[in-house]
Amino acid sequence: MKSPKVVSVFAILILLIAAVPLWSVSAGPSDKVGICHMDDLGGYKLIQVSSKALPAHLAHGDGLPGEPVPNMDGYMFAEDCSVVEMPPAVIFNSIPEVLPGSFPSLGYEATSTDEFGDHILFADDARNLKTVDVSLTDWACENDATRAPTEACITTPGSFYTHPITLNIYSVKYESGLPAPDALLGSVTQTFNIPYRPSYDSANCSSKSPAADVPFGGTWFDPVLNQCVHGYAFVVTFDFDSLDITLPDEVIYGVAYNTAHHGAAPLGVNGPYNSLNVSLASVPPFVGTDYDVDEVFWDTSFGGFYCDGGAGGVDIFRRDAAPDCWTPYTPVIRFNAGP
Repeated sequence: MKSPKVVSVFAILILLIAAVPLWSVSAGPSDKVGICHMDDLGGYKLIQVSSKALPAHLAHGDGLPGEPVPNMDGYMFAEDCSVVEMPPAVIFNSIPEVLPGSFPSLGYEATSTDEFGDHILFADDARNLKTVDVSLTDWACENDATRAPTEACITTPGSFYTHPITLNIYSVKYESGLPAPDALLGSVTQTFNIPYRPSYDSANCSSKSPAADVPFGGTWFDPVLNQCVHGYAFVVTFDFDSLDITLPDEVIYGVAYNTAHHGAAPLGVNGPYNSLNVSLASVPPFVGTDYDVDEVFWDTSFGGFYCDGGAGGVDIFRRDAAPDCWTPYTPVIRFNAGP
């Protein structure tokens, strides 16, 4: 005769086994796979087929969700098997995944600049240029036109001004072994909404109060950098798709815009655009290659700003380099291309 203790343990085991769903015991891995099957009208629909039949279906023009559509360059299957354009490939990128509140930056009005850029080499094989994203950093406050130099920066959240900005892309030639801009491959000018920088943060940035930060009106607190900063970083996107540009493996690019006294057509009137800067990265690009980390391309009318003091020419868009002159700073930019 079994003891009551043995009987109770046996009963518990029976109850545990009974509590397990039958599907968890008997079901094995499914041999079905979802494919995008071409119908008689040339469209596609999602169906389930045996994994063993998958090679035959693929050989007859079917495809898989998320994969390229057979014989349709630049298109892919969505998860529901609808046909969509493939997203552009990132072929150069120095924009961090988490954008800080501010970057080091180059101000065009402050440095007598007409155009500023760099020489880069692309990753990946995609060369059909779609868009270019550029980071700018704005130091303008909404109340700059009316406040005294010792008064606080005050900006209504979400407020902005508009300004046209141009992105030029050049092929590269070599003169005595040194790169120089060659033919203009494409140029796009767009008018963007430029956000004003945030108001002075008296709670977190009292050490940079308006009275101690003349004429900038005090700083604001950037939680990404965990510090008080002046500028406000953002990204604008230039649309090159309609120009149908096939990029070479390397280019020189330049960002250009007008300020009160500089640019291709100086505006002659002070405005918030005098405080608009191009953001500068201090780390290597995440995708692609910076041709020379101690080189940029710059057009400034003041010779003293060039690394060579203007010896190579003034007020022309040219290579600017010297040991430890620009390292580690380069513009913050991303190129997106298709096949």
